[in-house]
Amino acid sequence: MKLPGENEKNIITLIGANDMQTLTTASEKIIFSTTSVTKSETSLSAVSDGVKIGKNIKKVLVSGLISFAWNSPKEANLLPLIKRNNVEIFKVDGSKPVENYSVSIAITPFLVNVEEGDVISLAVYFSAANALVHGSRTYLTVEVVE
Repeated sequence: MKLPGENEKNIITLIGANDMQTLTTASEKIIFSTTSVTKSETSLSAVSDGVKIGKNIKKVLVSGLISFAWNSPKEANLLPLIKRNNVEIFKVDGSKPVENYSVSIAITPFLVNVEEGDVISLAVYFSAANALVHGSRTYLTVEVVE
């Protein structure tokens, strides 16, 4: 017999703001000022720049999605990043968009070793001006594995 909550996952998803966030030339920004949070337990918590890891967590699965729109040169590079404590730990090879274009880039789940107090963040590097992040279609999910 299972106890209530025994099968609940320890997972949190941060969803970006509904407004468009403008990226400037050669900028790298953490794109969450938490506006919507879904979670099933409290060992993961939302902080201003991502997800804070709680006690007794050693490994998490991290995934996300970033949606962009822009009017920029074709030479522009777009690089979604995952960071742990403000240090890049995963980078999706960028996209070279065409002018006046929209795209969503998914970050498939990958395993990250963590310690209590670590902060997992989603960021982006964009090499040209006039890129916009669709906040309501951008998210970061962290799930405890161990």
